Parts: sequence; C-alpha cells; structure tokens
Amino acid sequence: MLRATTPRGRCLEGLREVRVATIRELATRTGLSRPTVEALIADLEADGLVDGDVPPAPPSSGGGRPARRYRFRAERHHVVGLDLSDVRQRVAIANLAGDIVHTDIDGPASPRTGSADLLPLRAHVARAFEAARLPLGTLAGVTLAVPGIVGDDGRLARSPAVREWQDVDIASRLGELFGCPVAVENDLVLAAAAEATLGAARFADTSLYLLTWFHVSARIVLGGRVHVGRHHQAGELLALRVLAGPARGDERPWEHIEAADARLAAGGPEGLRVAEDLTDRMAPAVGGLLAAVDPDLVVLGGRLGRYADLLVPMLRSKVAAQLDLPFEYPIVGHALGELDVPLGGVLRTFDTLGGTLLGSSDVSTPPLALHPDSPREHLPAAL
Repeated sequence: MLRATTPRGRCLEGLREVRVATIRELATRTGLSRPTVEALIADLEADGLVDGDVPPAPPSSGGGRPARRYRFRAERHHVVGLDLSDVRQRVAIANLAGDIVHTDIDGPASPRTGSADLLPLRAHVARAFEAARLPLGTLAGVTLAVPGIVGDDGRLARSPAVREWQDVDIASRLGELFGCPVAVENDLVLAAAAEATLGAARFADTSLYLLTWFHVSARIVLGGRVHVGRHHQAGELLALRVLAGPARGDERPWEHIEAADARLAAGGPEGLRVAEDLTDRMAPAVGGLLAAVDPDLVVLGGRLGRYADLLVPMLRSKVAAQLDLPFEYPIVGHALGELDVPLGGVLRTFDTLGGTLLGSSDVSTPPLALHPDSPREHLPAAL
C-alpha cells in the first residue's frame, strides 16, 4: 500500500515497489492519470532516479508495439549504518529500495579512549563500498551508532567509549569527511528500533530491548517508536550493576566484557556460573522495568543475544520471582543478531534523509530486504 500523498511521492513509491513498470501500470498502481505519470517520470529520469532504457517485455499474443518500461534506479544512492558500540565495527549498506547490499560484522577495532581519530571510520566505510563493488560517490547518508547518551543536538552528552568525543559535534566533522549528512545516535535506540521494525518485536505494540553487562540498559518501545525520554535517559539504569567486575569509570571495560563473553561461549560449569550470576543481577532491574512499562515482549539483545537459549529461561524464572503477578512476561533473544544496530542505523538514515534523497518528503522508508546478490553469511533469517 502506498503511503505517500503527493503525486511525485506516489509515483516513486509505486515504482520502487515493483522496480520496473510501464506508464499504464504506474497509473493504475498510483491512481494518477497517465499524463501526470508521464510528466513525473520525465522529471525523475532527469533527477537520475529512473531509467527509461529498459528492454521491452516480450510481445503479447495480440502483437503490437510493446509499451516502454521504466526502472527505479535503486543504485543511485546508498545509505550506511555504522556501529561502534562493540569491540569491532559493524556496517550495513542499503540502496534506495532498501536492499541490504553489504554487511560486515568483523571490521576494524572500534575507537576507544585515546584513539579519537575519525579518519579510520571513513576508511572502513570506503573499504566496505569497495568490497561491495559500489562507487563511493553514491554514499548519501550515514548514521553512526555509539554507546553513550546523545542529546537533541546530536552531540554526545556522555561518551564512555571515547571521552574525547564528549560534547563535540562529531556528526558535522564526519559529514565533512564523508561528504554527506551524518547523524549520531545511541546504539540501543537503533537496535530497539530495528527489532521493533524488522525483528523479534515487530508484532508487539510495546516492548523492551535489553542490553546488559555491568549494568542494565534498556530501551522502551511504545507504539512502535523508541521512547528516549526528556533527557534521553529512559531505560539507562546505570546504578544497577549486572556483572561483577569494573567499577563505574573503569577505563578498560571491554577487557571485562571479552572475558565474560569468552566464559559464556566456552560453556561448561564456568559458563553456567557466569550465566547464573548475570541473570541474578539482571532480574531485579528487569523486574522493575516490567512493572513500570508492562510490555508485550522483552528482547534480549547485544552479544548476550547469542546466548538466549541459556539465559532466557533463567531470566524468565528469576524475573517472575521478583513480581507478584499471575503470569510471566515473554522474553526472547533478538532476531537480527549482531546486525541489529547497523540495520537500525540504515533505517534511521532513511527516516531522516529519504525524502531529501528522493526529492519528496512524504516517501516512506522502504522495507529492508537482502539483495539477491548479497551473501547471506551472518545475516539474520528475518531478512
């Protein structure tokens, strides 16, 4: 169903959905007159968004000259979600139709305190475009996912990973390097939005997205939209430590994360002890969130989502013990895996720039899907 209301927007959405169509087919799909569609297609060709040099369809049995067909040029622009929230950078690239044309979850090390140089970020994106055989000149927008609190002005009000970025206009600096608009957003906000749009919470009206190592952090999704709160602090339960280890302000928390992750991955008695300790510490905070929000669903995300089969049953029973309720809340692992944050970045880029890229402010964000030529390695089944 087309959501755009302007003629240009409806024409763009209609052609984007089917990729290739004749004027008559577009007129039927959009409800516009043929002369209007013809004029719009001419404008879109001039803007580089439509290709009119498409081989004709096979002639029908009735004979006659086949109608000219037009193709939506999804390759005209590409948008990027770049995730710096984990030890290694993760990236997802999509074309204008929402096709995921490239992903990488094992990029170079994410910047940390003492290495605030921005140039390596551009180099990583350039390598991703090269690996996907895409012209870097088609890069049209980037959303950068970072741990920390991002204010209304796009600056990091709190930046635990790279202290040098705090209160700095990183988006503008990166925009100059990339040569396109760049937005900065909290990683959990993007992951929660992706799971609510594409993943485990797509059928839930209200959901919680949980990420936890040393404290419980969550994002609350209400009516399909992430609620960040007046000061962008909603769900940041920083005072509740989850994992024994570093005190607040520890300069090297990633070493502790890696150690705990390794024990969980190894399994056995040691991994089970880590899981028990982790869920013991999570349960009170999660129980408090559930009592306050009363969601349809809870999604366990981040790297802990890998261990959902182990952690979720433990967490579910321990949370139930915290609450005097006649039912248990459903808790599941994330559906988008380690791409939930970069895919959320792609969605955010479309939300903020899609209208600009297509020259029509009412064009909806395209549904994301795996491009047929993209490898499915490490991609979630949801795509």
